Amino acid sequence: MEPGPLYQVANTAVIPFWLMLGLMPRHPLTARLVRSGAVSCVIAVGYLLCFILSSGADLSGFGTLEGVRSVFQNDWILLGAWLHYLAFDLYVGSTIANHYLQYGGSRVMLGLELFLTLMLGPVGLLLHKTRLFFSRRS
Repeated sequence: MEPGPLYQVANTAVIPFWLMLGLMPRHPLTARLVRSGAVSCVIAVGYLLCFILSSGADLSGFGTLEGVRSVFQNDWILLGAWLHYLAFDLYVGSTIANHYLQYGGSRVMLGLELFLTLMLGPVGLLLHKTRLFFSRRS
């Protein structure tokens, strides 16, 4: 199989899990699959497989920006990098949902933090941590 179709599958497959976090964070299935980190671990296996399938790729270019660009010319490496984003962002989203359940908060804010984490990763995390910091100070 080629990396292109796998990219489409992975990109589409994570959406239901994000919806579970946002729409039903307390549901036992959400807890078991998403908030536990299990789905992120499955994606991590895909990440590992991408690097196995890219064996022989020159990974020595991480010392410069041009070298990184060169490394990502390999489609398996590029797919692996995307799976890295998907796994980590979903894990961060599950942590945000866990904090929501632990500390409370607005469902609207939960939705905003999850959306920003899905779309802009670190921006959602920054908003979440900023909100937690200021809510604990009061």
